Formats: sequence, C-alpha cells, structure tokens
Amino acid sequence: MSSNFKIEYINENNYNRIFVTSDIHGYYNLFEKLLNKINLQKDDLLIILGDSCDRGENSIELYLKYIELQEQGYQVKHIWGNHEVLLFLLITRTYGIR
Repeated sequence: MSSNFKIEYINENNYNRIFVTSDIHGYYNLFEKLLNKINLQKDDLLIILGDSCDRGENSIELYLKYIELQEQGYQVKHIWGNHEVLLFLLITRTYGIR
C-alpha cells in the first residue's frame, strides 16, 4: 500500500458548523438519521473519521451517499479507518489491483 498521505488544514471559520462522526460500519439508516438530526447544510462541514464499511449491510450505499452529497455541493470529507485499509488490502491482494 502506498504511503502517500494528504494533510489538509481546515479553517473552521470557512464553515457555519462542523460535525465529526466515525464508525458507521455500513449502517446506512443510522447515517440517514444523523443527516436528518443535524440538518446538514452546504455551508457546514461533515468529517467522517473512517470505518464506514464492514458489519452493516449497506457499506456501498454509504460511500455512494458520500459521493452524492459532495456532488450536490455539501462539504463532506472521509478519512480512511482501519476497516477501509483492510478492505483495500483484501481487494488488491485478491484481484491484483494496484
């Protein structure tokens, strides 16, 4: 696995509100409840600290939702957790993808 890391400074003054969550583990409905509860706006920032996959049945739907939100102009940043790293290693070792 590549050791390329991106470090990004986030100026909190650029956002109305900042939300941080983690360990959603494929529970799409739980993520939807979070979005409804916080009423995410386009001038907010949502940071997801990894572990979006595994355990729950809707990991792919979660990642697609993150992409959809970004395409709609929402500020969503996802940081890989250990579950994303393990999934990446499994896929690349199984299928030889680099």
